[in-house]
Amino acid sequence: MSEPAGTLAAGVAPAGRLRRAGGLGSAGRGRGAGGAVAWGGKTMRLPALGTLCRYQVEGRPGGGIEAVVERLERNRFLPLEEAVEEEERTGWITVEHLLDTAFRPEKVQLGPYLVFALRRDRRRVPAALLRAHLRMEELAHQSVAGRPFGARQRREVKARLRDELIRKVLPAAASWPVVWRPRERLLWFGTLAAKANELFAALFERTFELKLSPLGPAALARRLGGEAPELAARLAALRPAVLHAPAPAEPAPAPALAGVA
Repeated sequence: MSEPAGTLAAGVAPAGRLRRAGGLGSAGRGRGAGGAVAWGGKTMRLPALGTLCRYQVEGRPGGGIEAVVERLERNRFLPLEEAVEEEERTGWITVEHLLDTAFRPEKVQLGPYLVFALRRDRRRVPAALLRAHLRMEELAHQSVAGRPFGARQRREVKARLRDELIRKVLPAAASWPVVWRPRERLLWFGTLAAKANELFAALFERTFELKLSPLGPAALARRLGGEAPELAARLAALRPAVLHAPAPAEPAPAPALAGVA
């Protein structure tokens, strides 16, 4: 992918890293309020980022921006709607808003960066509500049949009620931005939540057929320092540092008085 000349301001620095000026952080964990990001006269608005998880991408996408857009389109987010058998669904959206899945090169590419987002919808019937409906059905059945549900009948009624109720539940939607610099094989994902990162990595690898490796402090140091043997030895010798005062010792128990039980 070509990298057009330009000045990247308010969020993404042209040196291959992200800085904390427009809602993006460079250290794998940053805070910001989001904002417009400009490159070469083009502006794109990025959502607010509370935290960032950094990855190294094992390879680069082939076929140019058109191929990237096509892959995103094939794996775009599709609403749950009447799919009662599904409680969760993920897919790609643009950073414009939750409902935008109309991918075009100008919506995805910002200078040397590719910008899009992962959306996850999840819906579940509250357990207490399901139990209440099941109890109502069981009481109605017992008043007619004179006995409660058997185990098999209870399972069948519970499954039917769950399918009926889930159609009335609006899904809880969440999205997290993705900023990817293919030439540097670096990628930032906008949350540290373990489950969201699992979903993201699986969909990314399925979409682009490229592997992701988490880029923590040690991996980043190796990346920046190359294959120098002295660097590897120093990294292996590092130990966690305690950055707080030790907890005060517990006072010794008072001695028991003679003759007192």
